[in-house]
Amino acid sequence: MQKAVNAHYFRCSMHCLNLSAMKTIKIPSLQHAQDVVSDTVSCFRSSAKRSSLLKLCIQRVDDDQGSKCHLTNLCTIRFVERHTSIVCFRCLLPYVADSLTEMTNWQAAQARKTAHTLINSMSQSETIVGLAVLEKISSIMLPTTRLLQTAGLDLVEAMASIDDLLGSLNALRTSEGFVEILDNATAVAQLLGTFERLVGPCTEQLLLVVQMTR
Repeated sequence: MQKAVNAHYFRCSMHCLNLSAMKTIKIPSLQHAQDVVSDTVSCFRSSAKRSSLLKLCIQRVDDDQGSKCHLTNLCTIRFVERHTSIVCFRCLLPYVADSLTEMTNWQAAQARKTAHTLINSMSQSETIVGLAVLEKISSIMLPTTRLLQTAGLDLVEAMASIDDLLGSLNALRTSEGFVEILDNATAVAQLLGTFERLVGPCTEQLLLVVQMTR
């Protein structure tokens, strides 16, 4: 600015998009789901014994899951980069639940307490809906954010991508978008074996999230 005093200052488009996305986690349901993911990842990554248990639970069911034996930390800087962690957590969710269930029988009191707490948190409708919403929103935003980081990006192409992004986000407010997220939340509840108990609360929780994001 000292060399070009008449130059106009513009914020980085990627930074503005990230700031907008970060506002979504101010909704308690989404923030709670994100906290559960973060606490669960920390639980397993902080202990070689727990990580080995998770890997063993995966291998018992599917030997082809060898490339997805570890949970990924949530990115603390860029919201959209949390997509990888959310998707990984979603894919490994049944194995994580099995691992935590085994941990409840360990001799270590702290491990048992942590396992019980995480199982209870993961089984709540608030967490299940929040996880489904976070996964959907981050997946919609991912292509645009990757495009905005491309060197030599054409302005028209960037604007078209943003328009598509806004259209996809607005589509989530329709009945079709509601049903899609509810189906994803139902699938998570089925993986955890809590479908019958949580299908009603999941619907009510998703309605609450939609109302708070308007």
